[in-house]
Amino acid sequence: MKNQVIITIGREYGSAGHFIAKQVAKNMGLPLYNKDYFLDMCSKFGYTREDMDKYDERPINIFMSKRRGNHTNSVEQIIYDKIKDFIRERADSGESFVVVGRCSDYILRNCPNAVHIFVTGDKEEKIKRIMELHNLSYEDAKDKVKFKDRQRRNFHNRHSDKKWGDSRVYNMCINATSIGIDSTADIIERYAKDFKNA
Repeated sequence: MKNQVIITIGREYGSAGHFIAKQVAKNMGLPLYNKDYFLDMCSKFGYTREDMDKYDERPINIFMSKRRGNHTNSVEQIIYDKIKDFIRERADSGESFVVVGRCSDYILRNCPNAVHIFVTGDKEEKIKRIMELHNLSYEDAKDKVKFKDRQRRNFHNRHSDKKWGDSRVYNMCINATSIGIDSTADIIERYAKDFKNA
């Protein structure tokens, strides 16, 4: 596993973190594990796109879930556990890859070949991006950015003893607004290569 490099990318909603992850994976010739991939994976276990939209990267609804031993009826927890097991299996296999979100920084916290990145963006630029991507009004986009970031924070903090977005959790935090998608991807790629060779 000497040549293995894993890049986990956490991101604020609207920061272009997903687009940056795709660019990094393309530049480095690595598999990308993101929502689309996990949707296909979870569909093999009987979950639909609607299930993923509703339950993926969501904290457990404690009022609707029950647990007995290692068994739970929480779809949020079941989907998270399947994705967590997959990420760990790929890392243990020696594969190099890029993974977006899913609390992957914490799942791979003990993996010596994993570099953890967090992508942020300026508030107004994030709102503008979501307005354009989803054809929303300013107020609707603003509410959506706030809502999605709260969901991601709650999900991450539910499964980790570290805080989502806290710079101490990551090897690098970067504001993509300042330099754009391509330059951010280049910086992450160079950092990951230097990290691997250190």
